[in-house]
Amino acid sequence: MLVCQLGGFLGSGKTTLLIQVARRFVEEHDKKVAIIENEIGEVGVDAAVTNEFGLETRELFGGCICCSLSTGLMNTVSALATNYQPDVIIIEPTGVAFPSRIAHILNNLRIDAQFTPITVLVDASRFMEHFRDMGQFTTRQLEDADIVAINKIDLLSSAYEIDVIKDAVRQIKKTALTIPISAKTGEGVDELMRLITTGVSGLDVSGELLDEDSRELSGMGVYELRMRISAPRELFPSQWRDKVAQIIEDIAIATTDAGAKYIGHIKGAFKTNAGIVRGSIVKVDSDVDVMSTLEQPISEGELTLNVIVTDLAKQQIEELVSDVLEDHLGGMHCEVVEREHKHEHHHERGHREDIDEE
Repeated sequence: MLVCQLGGFLGSGKTTLLIQVARRFVEEHDKKVAIIENEIGEVGVDAAVTNEFGLETRELFGGCICCSLSTGLMNTVSALATNYQPDVIIIEPTGVAFPSRIAHILNNLRIDAQFTPITVLVDASRFMEHFRDMGQFTTRQLEDADIVAINKIDLLSSAYEIDVIKDAVRQIKKTALTIPISAKTGEGVDELMRLITTGVSGLDVSGELLDEDSRELSGMGVYELRMRISAPRELFPSQWRDKVAQIIEDIAIATTDAGAKYIGHIKGAFKTNAGIVRGSIVKVDSDVDVMSTLEQPISEGELTLNVIVTDLAKQQIEELVSDVLEDHLGGMHCEVVEREHKHEHHHERGHREDIDEE
């Protein structure tokens, strides 16, 4: 059994790449694949997307698998190996995880597994921004990499920018292989697959595991919400797509205007019986990246939001999100299924509210 870790900072495109890699394992290599998704909070977005593509997915919530949820990771991998018996397990950690810690934890498992090279994604379109705002943290992730996938090259204007990033990576980890890719278009993913499937991790995991909390070290704050939405009439797929995209974009604008210096990511997923609309954004001056499998008009579904930013007080994010939702969901009946405040570890369930048009 292969165990593949796809790491990288928030918003680097891990889930998009995971789907590309998983589908290649299934369709081109005839492998049985299982996914482990780790969410920093307790409300998940990405698993709804991987499930939509028919991928067997397990979720670990409420912390990071490299520290606070390490036991959960070990139990999940062991259970999958025993009960599902996949050929490949792909692990997508949170964007604030340290890959070496995960490798250290997995090394202690008593299973017959080969660990592929640790792949760490970087967002080529805001690599320098990462170093400016999260330099120490980004460096730590790159130091753990066997392969550094320079993602989102479709957003760059010249090949020179790729060379600059490669040089920066070499200054941090000389032995890491660097490969430019676009998980969105598929460019470079075949070569990345070759590197993953033919190599093994060279990371030394023999040392003692230090006691550290990667989420706390990242300094990121998290706000999450899951709610049932019922519109008074059916809306076309394009209308739901536009609505999800506009909600995400306006949350990005609102949090930035309120003082958030850095957006880890803002994700949203609208899940229905007929498909899903999923969107994300990582900076306020970019377009929302939206995918949709919804193909018919529908009146209700479940909206999940995941907001990770810096520099805002615990109540500010909630108030900003609430204002945006009121603007866009006026006239719809909304039932909050789950709300999670990672700032104060406060959790609510079952609260109802109606958002009425003014």
